[in-house]
Amino acid sequence: MRAATEAQAAGVTVVLDPAPARDIPDQLLRLASYVTPNEGELARLVGAPVADEPSMADIDAQAARLIARGSTLESWPSSAARGARLITADGATEWPARHVTPRRHHRRRRRLQRRLRRRAR
Repeated sequence: MRAATEAQAAGVTVVLDPAPARDIPDQLLRLASYVTPNEGELARLVGAPVADEPSMADIDAQAARLIARGSTLESWPSSAARGARLITADGATEWPARHVTPRRHHRRRRRLQRRLRRRAR
């Protein structure tokens, strides 16, 4: 709490990552510029049941409850499978998750393709 108070007084952006999920006092939420919970942490912060696959409407409602508790600017609930979502009092913006294939997988696949081509000759 002290670090967040001093950072805010100095004009520094305060990012609050509520992991592991636990109760956080409203006073600390008011000091945070950004709160970055994942979906489960968001539910825990607002006292909602943690769902395996919450709907976007549930996430938006939970974020609105968090903002109403005193989170001053934004909430960033994230999910590796769905991407990230910036939720403010003015609305929501979403960045979808991107599928990434590791480079090592590409190399293996190319080697396998070359071997198969050689055998086919």
